[in-house]
Amino acid sequence: MMERQPLNGFDGVEGLDDEFSLVYPSAISLKERTQQQRYQKLFWGSLAGNVVALVLAVVALVFALLGSPIEQQTGLDSKNQPSSPREISRVAFGSCSAYDVRPQPIWENAIIPSAPDAWVWLGDFAYLDDTLVRCSATPSAPECNCTATFMSYPPNQCLAGNLDTARVRMARQVNSPGYRAFLEYMCPGHGDKFLHPAPPQGSSPSVCPRPVLGVYDDHDWGWNNGNRRLPHKTEFKNLYLDALGEPASSPRRNANNGIQTSYSFNQSPKGTPTSESKQIDLFITDGRFYRDTLPCQVRRNS
Repeated sequence: MMERQPLNGFDGVEGLDDEFSLVYPSAISLKERTQQQRYQKLFWGSLAGNVVALVLAVVALVFALLGSPIEQQTGLDSKNQPSSPREISRVAFGSCSAYDVRPQPIWENAIIPSAPDAWVWLGDFAYLDDTLVRCSATPSAPECNCTATFMSYPPNQCLAGNLDTARVRMARQVNSPGYRAFLEYMCPGHGDKFLHPAPPQGSSPSVCPRPVLGVYDDHDWGWNNGNRRLPHKTEFKNLYLDALGEPASSPRRNANNGIQTSYSFNQSPKGTPTSESKQIDLFITDGRFYRDTLPCQVRRNS
């Protein structure tokens, strides 16, 4: 088993076929490396990451000075900046992709034909904590057998909080043909996983004229009905944000905060009568990062 280093984003996902393979820009190779090669790669990867972070920080500063096309706030009381020049009128909300690996024709057969101007994930982008086998059919499978803890339990939740499995599951969802077709519709020129292996930046109008935004729920948090006790919760949070193409400099990646934020579309000039305004304000809350544990009695009864 290869050694994995903590990374923001998908690392080289082991065990995926070409249909779903995702190589994120910060990925480490899947091949075994000598210790010296690993240290060299980590050094250059860290240097490159710092350079990229610096460049993104400069770009973010420029946008902050000039006014971002789609305003994103983590403080909900701050003033909005100019909205996207493209009018947003049809906002689609969705959740709960597929708990297993299966075709998802809904993207091409229903969602794309509905012509959304923006898409908002409301949770369960991917089921990161579910097994890839049916435990009822293969009860002896290793992933269906584990010692119960406060988080994982047999047969279907043995993989809860497993970051390696989560990366595989998220990569498969992002690279499923149906979802890639959806990304091509929302973000023209960025749906081809070979030309653009990393997910496009869903909140950038220059990349996605039809924004792709969202927040996780429990399964894409990595733990069914999970709460703030999730181990490696910052890594799980960043994995989700990687799938949305959130920039490395985004305030949503702050290790001490959840991914709550707000966006404004079609911002009206100050003083515009409400009856004439087409402004849409979207407030996204995080129901997992800060979530308390359920009382013992409730857990016993469930």
